[in-house]
Amino acid sequence: MSYANFKATVKKLNIKPKGVQEIVLEINGDQLDGQLEAIAQMVDLRVAVELDSEIVSFRRKVNVITNQPTVQYSVSDKGIVEVQAPDQLELEGMPEEEIQVEDKECVMDRKIVDEFVLSGLAPTYDDYHKDIVDIIKRRVEGESYRKLAEEIGVSTSELVNQTKRYRAQVAPLASAWWEWKQTQPVVEGDE
Repeated sequence: MSYANFKATVKKLNIKPKGVQEIVLEINGDQLDGQLEAIAQMVDLRVAVELDSEIVSFRRKVNVITNQPTVQYSVSDKGIVEVQAPDQLELEGMPEEEIQVEDKECVMDRKIVDEFVLSGLAPTYDDYHKDIVDIIKRRVEGESYRKLAEEIGVSTSELVNQTKRYRAQVAPLASAWWEWKQTQPVVEGDE
């Protein structure tokens, strides 16, 4: 039995006659070092494949004028992320100024979001499986969505959607946490 594990870029999807689809992957650098022989042994064999984006996409509401997110986060000296109270100058008797906002599509490296989740500082929500943090941990360690879904009794697509939505929901917090983390001194053995 052959096995190969690598990161790639999906370059093309070809739809051929008789319902055949061909996926073209591009691998740069030394991603395949020592694995070419294993892959060569799998040519024309059926293989199990899981593709998982390394980018987390999420939406943030931003002030149209300042282009700043309408929700800001502060990070404590222990790395705990909280919603920051808005600084608004309210004059008694004056109507509150209406701010124009728009949704902005944001992207973030999934490794950063996962690191935040695995730090134990990410919030959990009732909308997701109670073990969502452990599920993400096990995915990072290489377990398949299929195996995890079977264990917890949901479909693979439901589990994929839950992890995708959870990562997107905590991504803004992970972004604030990551900025804070980059300013912290490196503790020996904590690389």
